[in-house]
Amino acid sequence: MDKKTKLLLEKGEILPIVESFYTIQGEGFHKGTASYFIRTGGCDVGCHWCDVKESWDENSHPIISVEEIVKKSAGFSDCVVVTGGEPLMWNMNPLTPKTLKNLEKKHIETPWGLSLFRFLGLDLFIKKS
Repeated sequence: MDKKTKLLLEKGEILPIVESFYTIQGEGFHKGTASYFIRTGGCDVGCHWCDVKESWDENSHPIISVEEIVKKSAGFSDCVVVTGGEPLMWNMNPLTPKTLKNLEKKHIETPWGLSLFRFLGLDLFIKKS
């Protein structure tokens, strides 16, 4: 991977995407909800029960810009589900505000293999303490 691509990945401006699709949520509390799924590539957790093990290797999936992801997801549903792999391996800050803006339901599916502080930012916890 070249330095420019690595930097854009670190900034969250591009992401490895396994697939994205519109469907009906098939599990959990929101079962039956029309949803647009964005499945990121890469997982450093490796849960044995994972139903999408082919998502684990981030290098085997196309790198797509956040702008393209947002354009592709627009207008399908008022619910977006970001899943993986492990989406929190990546900087979600550029994706989530753009994609989830004006949506009623926003979900990120994760095994929480990474620190919650990394995702939300330590300053959010410090300000509330």
